[in-house]
Amino acid sequence: MSLDFTPKPYSAARQRWVTGANGACAQASDAKRPLLQAKTRDQFVASLGGLAAGEQTLEARLRRLRPEPADGRQLRACSGGSRVSSRRIGRRPRALARAGARPRIAPGKARSAAIRSSSRATRCASEAARADSTSASDGGHRVIDKERVLRSFDRAAGTYDAHALVQNDVARDLVTRLDGEPRRLLDLGCGTGVVTELLHERFPTAELVAVDFAPAMAARTRARVPAAEVVVADAEKLELPGRFDVVASNATIQWLRDPGTVLRRLAAQSDRLVLSTFGPRTFWELDAVFAELGLERGFRLRGADEWRTLLPVRVETRERVVEYPSCAAFLQALRAVGATAGATRQSQEAIAAVMRRYDERFAIAGGVQVTYEQLVLDTKP
Repeated sequence: MSLDFTPKPYSAARQRWVTGANGACAQASDAKRPLLQAKTRDQFVASLGGLAAGEQTLEARLRRLRPEPADGRQLRACSGGSRVSSRRIGRRPRALARAGARPRIAPGKARSAAIRSSSRATRCASEAARADSTSASDGGHRVIDKERVLRSFDRAAGTYDAHALVQNDVARDLVTRLDGEPRRLLDLGCGTGVVTELLHERFPTAELVAVDFAPAMAARTRARVPAAEVVVADAEKLELPGRFDVVASNATIQWLRDPGTVLRRLAAQSDRLVLSTFGPRTFWELDAVFAELGLERGFRLRGADEWRTLLPVRVETRERVVEYPSCAAFLQALRAVGATAGATRQSQEAIAAVMRRYDERFAIAGGVQVTYEQLVLDTKP
């Protein structure tokens, strides 16, 4: 039986822009966000009817509900016929959702609604902290598992727009930077077509090409902007059809295995590159919690100086602080936009500890804080 992770509407959440080293507040706004279906630890406990006698922690309750097998053998429980995580035989194992598959409960006796409810947020959070165990390090950056990234974004096509508030705001900022009357435009990593649509509205007579390597994402763009030519292709293998006046890209280049080569090729075939990505201070709170617990988060984002070494560009940076109801809600939102393909695999127990520590350390009125560092790369002098 499949678990339903369809987002539901939820109340407005405050967001604020901060700029500069002093972190001065530059803009304040309200933004509607969908309900991130995740529960705090107290809500987990409540959903189980409280802790039984002798159970001091939530983990003790969950262990009682999922007893260890007598033989102790290991099982590689597979979801979607693909990447797997280690589970034990004898638990009627629930296959944790990997990129490209929705969370499922393994065949067997149906579990009670209370058990499903109590474990939902922990399982969603686990997805946000797992990565391919064969990934290697390259100059301090993990080698991108492109197949996993593809499955992750394909799966997120239906939930991306509802959760990508930061990405969508960055997209609008990106397009407002463009001027003149470009005749040919390329949207690299078009996703669901937010930038493609904005480009078409701003330059309605321009020839517009949109590229994404996730077929489900590309299909969304095709439906959203019928006037655009939508191509399903990997940006690192793409042969551009002629020269473009502008190449725009929003929140994509951090997923390239060899960004330097791609950017230099794009620069040689265009008059201007305008690209957005996220910097290393993005999710610094989560990094701090992982470090305190002795855990490795994995995927590391490049900073402004690193991008400048790859291509002569002007780089602007600014930070944005966003509120989420809880750490579990934040991690589930990452999964909903497909941004879970670069982190290190962790156990459910480790993720539970991360959520607990995060909720304690970074609590603010209404939830917890999450920092995004936006970088905009522009080849225009």
